[in-house]
Amino acid sequence: MLERLVRNVRTDELDAINVLLTERTPVELRRELLETLEVPDGRRVSTLEWMRTTVTDVSGTGQGKALERVEAVWALGGGAVDTLGWRR
Repeated sequence: MLERLVRNVRTDELDAINVLLTERTPVELRRELLETLEVPDGRRVSTLEWMRTTVTDVSGTGQGKALERVEAVWALGGGAVDTLGWRR
């Protein structure tokens, strides 16, 4: 019974978060985000998956790759959606 209650609360909260983010995300940014789901020619993963995946190489080269991902996220509009104060 508790398991079902926790699952339902999580589902309801996730739905509320998704509605809020959808409302606050500009239409053009939504379009750009959808485009990141496509897998570019010659690649094995989508641009979104590439940005989302953590770089595990801690060398200077690995850190450079991590910074490339950060730059890509900011170029896409990272931080453009106000996520503060969403509580119901």
